[in-house]
Amino acid sequence: AQRAGGPGERAPLARLFAGTFVLTLANPTTILSFIAVFGALAGRSAVASPWVMVAGVAAGSALWWFILAGAVGRLRTRFDARWQHRVNLASAALLAGFALWQLAALTR
Repeated sequence: AQRAGGPGERAPLARLFAGTFVLTLANPTTILSFIAVFGALAGRSAVASPWVMVAGVAAGSALWWFILAGAVGRLRTRFDARWQHRVNLASAALLAGFALWQLAALTR
């Protein structure tokens, strides 16, 4: 992990995009959440074409990933292993907190 993505190593952009796209399509949670969102939104508005909704989701997703990738690219040199460990611990604590909150809600 320390060697991956070094300054001299560049993978073809098309290969990276295709791998990410296939991985996203293979995720059942992603598929079910998109079905739920499209189903909920389709019943509430009179969209001229379903392609407008699909284009909006694609544009929003692309914008989000451009912002995220840009932020990571700018902060990459300042983010050493110690900071990565801190973020991992904070994420674990946040997930554990949500799990405890859900367990407490079930016992009411």
